[in-house]
Amino acid sequence: MKLLLDISHMSFNVGRPFERRLDDNGVQRLDRKTRAPLWSAQLVVMSADGADTINVTIAGEPPAPATGPAGHPGGAGCDPVGPQRPRRRRVPRR
Repeated sequence: MKLLLDISHMSFNVGRPFERRLDDNGVQRLDRKTRAPLWSAQLVVMSADGADTINVTIAGEPPAPATGPAGHPGGAGCDPVGPQRPRRRRVPRR
Protein backbone atom coordinates (compact mmCIF):
# COMPACT_ATOMS: atom_id res chain seq x y z
CA MET A 1 0.00 0.00 0.00
CA LYS A 2 1.27 3.47 -0.87
CA LEU A 3 0.04 6.53 0.98
CA LEU A 4 0.12 9.88 -0.83
CA LEU A 5 0.61 12.85 1.45
CA ASP A 6 -0.20 16.50 0.78
CA ILE A 7 2.80 18.33 2.22
CA SER A 8 2.31 21.57 0.27
CA HIS A 9 1.53 23.58 3.44
CA MET A 10 4.23 22.01 5.62
CA SER A 11 7.91 22.66 6.10
CA PHE A 12 10.54 20.21 7.35
CA ASN A 13 13.71 20.58 9.39
CA VAL A 14 16.18 17.86 10.30
CA GLY A 15 15.87 17.15 14.02
CA ARG A 16 18.41 14.31 14.07
CA PRO A 17 20.54 13.36 11.02
CA PHE A 18 20.41 9.94 9.39
CA GLU A 19 21.79 7.06 11.44
CA ARG A 20 22.02 3.38 10.66
CA ARG A 21 18.99 1.28 11.74
CA LEU A 22 20.33 -1.57 13.82
CA ASP A 23 18.73 -4.83 14.89
CA ASP A 24 18.98 -6.29 18.40
CA ASN A 25 22.45 -7.69 17.63
CA GLY A 26 23.86 -4.35 16.45
CA VAL A 27 23.81 -5.32 12.75
CA GLN A 28 22.44 -2.80 10.25
CA ARG A 29 18.98 -3.73 9.01
CA LEU A 30 18.38 -4.31 5.29
CA ASP A 31 15.37 -3.66 3.09
CA ARG A 32 13.50 -6.91 2.48
CA LYS A 33 13.08 -6.40 -1.26
CA THR A 34 16.23 -4.58 -2.38
CA ARG A 35 18.63 -5.67 0.41
CA ALA A 36 19.75 -2.01 0.65
CA PRO A 37 20.83 -0.76 4.10
CA LEU A 38 18.20 1.13 6.15
CA TRP A 39 18.81 4.60 7.59
CA SER A 40 16.59 6.54 9.99
CA ALA A 41 16.30 10.27 10.70
CA GLN A 42 14.07 12.50 12.76
CA LEU A 43 12.26 15.36 11.02
CA VAL A 44 10.43 18.27 12.60
CA VAL A 45 7.27 19.00 10.60
CA MET A 46 5.84 22.51 10.92
CA SER A 47 2.43 23.65 9.71
CA ALA A 48 -0.15 26.28 10.59
CA ASP A 49 -1.52 23.90 13.26
CA GLY A 50 1.82 23.50 15.07
CA ALA A 51 4.83 21.20 14.93
CA ASP A 52 5.36 17.46 15.21
CA THR A 53 8.37 15.17 15.14
CA ILE A 54 8.35 12.14 12.83
CA ASN A 55 10.83 9.34 12.22
CA VAL A 56 11.70 8.67 8.58
CA THR A 57 13.40 5.49 7.35
CA ILE A 58 14.94 5.18 3.88
CA ALA A 59 16.71 2.37 2.04
CA GLY A 60 19.98 3.00 0.22
CA GLU A 61 22.51 5.74 0.78
CA PRO A 62 21.28 8.52 3.09
CA PRO A 63 21.21 12.08 1.77
CA ALA A 64 23.51 14.64 3.34
CA PRO A 65 21.78 16.34 6.27
CA ALA A 66 20.24 19.63 5.18
CA THR A 67 21.01 22.50 7.50
CA GLY A 68 19.58 25.97 7.22
CA PRO A 69 16.08 26.97 6.12
CA ALA A 70 13.22 24.53 6.11
CA GLY A 71 12.64 22.48 2.97
CA HIS A 72 10.41 19.85 1.39
CA PRO A 73 11.42 16.22 0.99
CA GLY A 74 11.22 14.78 -2.52
CA GLY A 75 8.83 11.90 -3.29
CA ALA A 76 6.00 12.47 -0.85
CA GLY A 77 4.84 8.88 -0.81
CA CYS A 78 5.33 6.49 2.05
CA ASP A 79 4.92 2.86 2.93
CA PRO A 80 3.32 2.26 6.31
CA VAL A 81 5.59 0.20 8.52
CA GLY A 82 4.59 -1.77 11.57
CA PRO A 83 6.18 -4.45 13.68
CA GLN A 84 7.95 -6.97 11.45
CA ARG A 85 6.99 -10.20 13.16
CA PRO A 86 6.52 -13.48 11.36
CA ARG A 87 2.95 -14.70 11.42
CA ARG A 88 2.30 -17.83 13.38
CA ARG A 89 -0.09 -20.48 12.23
CA ARG A 90 -2.80 -21.03 14.77
CA VAL A 91 -4.39 -24.37 15.36
CA PRO A 92 -8.00 -24.19 16.50
CA ARG A 93 -8.60 -25.82 19.86
CA ARG A 94 -11.34 -28.34 20.28
